[in-house]
Amino acid sequence: MDRIKSSQIPLVSKGIVSSIPNSSILIFDSDFRYVFAEGEELIKRGYKPEDMLGKTIYEILPERYTYILPFYNRAIGGENFQIKLESAEDTYLVTFSCIKADEDGYAYGMAVTQNITELVRTERLLEEQKHLYEAVIDAISAGVWHWPDINKPTQLWSKRYFELLGYQENEIEASLDNFTSLIHPDDVKAAFAIHHQHTPAHPVFYIEYRLKTKSGIYKWYLASGKITFNQNGEAASMLGSLIDINDRKIAEDSLINATLKFRGIFNNVSSYMALLSPDGAYVECSPSLLNLRRKNLYEVLGTYIWEIGESPIDKMGSSILKRFVADANNGIQSKESILFNGDTLGTVYLTVSTKPIYDTNRKIAFIIVEAHDITEITEAKNVLANQKEQLENFAYITSHNLRAPAANINMLVDLLKHDTEPENKDQYLQKMSQSASLLIETIDTLAEALKIRNNIDISKDENNLQSMLTKVQGELAAIISNSDALFTVNFDECPTISFPKEYMKSIFMNLITNSIKYASANRTPHITISSYKKNENPVLVFSDNGIGIDLNRHSGKIFGLYKVFTRRKDAHGVGLFLVKNQIESQGGNIGVSSTLGAGATFTIHF
Repeated sequence: MDRIKSSQIPLVSKGIVSSIPNSSILIFDSDFRYVFAEGEELIKRGYKPEDMLGKTIYEILPERYTYILPFYNRAIGGENFQIKLESAEDTYLVTFSCIKADEDGYAYGMAVTQNITELVRTERLLEEQKHLYEAVIDAISAGVWHWPDINKPTQLWSKRYFELLGYQENEIEASLDNFTSLIHPDDVKAAFAIHHQHTPAHPVFYIEYRLKTKSGIYKWYLASGKITFNQNGEAASMLGSLIDINDRKIAEDSLINATLKFRGIFNNVSSYMALLSPDGAYVECSPSLLNLRRKNLYEVLGTYIWEIGESPIDKMGSSILKRFVADANNGIQSKESILFNGDTLGTVYLTVSTKPIYDTNRKIAFIIVEAHDITEITEAKNVLANQKEQLENFAYITSHNLRAPAANINMLVDLLKHDTEPENKDQYLQKMSQSASLLIETIDTLAEALKIRNNIDISKDENNLQSMLTKVQGELAAIISNSDALFTVNFDECPTISFPKEYMKSIFMNLITNSIKYASANRTPHITISSYKKNENPVLVFSDNGIGIDLNRHSGKIFGLYKVFTRRKDAHGVGLFLVKNQIESQGGNIGVSSTLGAGATFTIHF
């Protein structure tokens, strides 16, 4: 109970009123008469303070007398307390106390009324915002944390923050020490460097780190937030959120591992591989394919797979690849063999396959292309096919050319058995001897051809063509001199050819001999021999101005055994047969072009 002089009551009361905004003060005696009334709240409520003096509570507030009287009694009785009064529009805080005058010991009651309507509204708004904030925090998947003073260990963690770590709310203390114990040792340095790395101009941060859950397992989280700085530019507090990104990190790691595995396979496969976008543009390309095309990755990326060149072979391959891309976009896998002009390997045979790759929505995301070099296999197949054909031809030649002399001998033996005339027997024996000689000659020729076919590994020599011609001309000097044959020679472009020397001599010998043997009676024999290279491979050409060959009648028989096209007695049909076998045994071929009466040209591709 305060003691004060009665004369000081008005002064003290005025001081109280002036120090409390939106307030009023009433002082009453034990008869509940007002001895002091002051304050703007009285005026706002329609009271005149001067008219209240000397009047009782009942006279001023008859409608509230019964409600207020107990409070006045308590104040007069020496009790200090507060009550809250609410009207339809306003809320008031009334503070009751007792004042006792020193000189007469008389007690007075005092009621200080303050309009706290705005304060109450603010509190209610804050409460509503608090509930809304808590509802938002509960609704989102992120946990919220607050470090109000980074110089102190105390932190605030939301309920969701605890749940993300596997704990019940407040099961462990929200503190710097606990956070430090939970963070993965490898992530500590980065996590605690945040407030040193950011500035007032860049206060927002994002960081990924691992925290140990209640189960003892580390999981990945994304922490993001904002740092508040003091006036000295120093980090003062931090507020942020925590999101569980463990599944995403696992997926990222799986993707990275899959990418590394894919790239490892991609970069080390012996086949040619490429990854295309659905429109056929390169997305990735294996080193082997880049080497084949003699390109680097940046020259290829974004270009289309069918952009390979303008040659007829390239255009054919381009058309196939365009079709493959179109088929892949329709979900069709393709596989086909094509010829490709590789910049490093020349023309190669490739078996190319394409396959569409789908995303999770079953849309085509990529097209994977794989190609294998089947040049050796294809060439081997071609060689086998050619050898099969040659073997069949050889079998036909053998049976055909052996049948006639063998049948002739068989017939003569039968005649010899039945004819008793001595002079006839001598004729039969003579003819049998001729047939036997022809049979032996045929067998020898076929044996030589078979030897050539089987001797594919015969060593090759570097033949100087001019030297070879000079040597053959020396051996045929008499024949050449008697025929007055003329030679025109040009070996400048390809002066040497790697080929078995005995085979090369056979070619020169037989083709020159044939040109002289089948010379025209109306002109001097003129033999032209030249060489050049085509696709880096040697070509040798023999031309003459002789009688020529009717290719319409004999084109399929020119290189056959015992095939002759004149009535000359020295024509045996063996030379060209052996030459063809010698050339083909080494992977080459020989062809002929001729006009009857104008000569012939034999072209050999080595």
